[in-house]
Amino acid sequence: MYKEVAQKKQISIETATLMNARKTLVHQRVQLINSIRGFLKTYGVRLGSSGEKEFPKKVRSSFPQTFEIARTGIESLLNCYEKLCEEIQKLDHKIQELAKNDEDIQRLMTVPGVGIITAMTFKTEIDDPARFHKSRDVGAYFGMTPRQYSSGETKKQGHISKCGSSEMRTLLTEAGLVCLTRTKKWSKVKAWGMKIMRKHGAKKASVAIGRKLAVIMHRMLIEKKDFVYGEEKPTKAA
Repeated sequence: MYKEVAQKKQISIETATLMNARKTLVHQRVQLINSIRGFLKTYGVRLGSSGEKEFPKKVRSSFPQTFEIARTGIESLLNCYEKLCEEIQKLDHKIQELAKNDEDIQRLMTVPGVGIITAMTFKTEIDDPARFHKSRDVGAYFGMTPRQYSSGETKKQGHISKCGSSEMRTLLTEAGLVCLTRTKKWSKVKAWGMKIMRKHGAKKASVAIGRKLAVIMHRMLIEKKDFVYGEEKPTKAA
């Protein structure tokens, strides 16, 4: 009748609040950027790619000086954008301080494709690694395992279940894509993912690697060990 529920530690709850606050600010900054770009298109102004500090300068220099009323509105949006960037930087510094003093975070960041945000969010979501009896259960906990339909002799696998934290699922998928495309160092995980990508494409391969990374990261927290890349087997001469 009753299911077991794990109560998270106070530090995990506070860290999750910090991470969610940062995520909210980042989403608001993206909305401001998209709104400003949309308004500028009305006047035939198209901005190319630009960094965080270059964006306000580009907007102010490219906007026509004659449209004073419209310029006032866009200037207000730019002021909000700059203030959001300052607040996000403050939160980033706080996250870096927490990660610097946490051995588990530093250990998780040895995984290819996993940065400070992914490592911090993963530890916060897992909280107590011992509550999972098997490391493979972590993939199902984050909704990255395929749905199954069984009836008689029929057995079918569908799309992933998408249970649990959508934010963690997105971060793991991005980590899998980075491991496939940007990581230059060879690893068993990357070699395994490259086989899937050649057969099923990059989208399914990144999800598969993300699920595998979740299992590996949980095992790393249990055994207190860094990521092992493995040794590449020598290829046979033709």
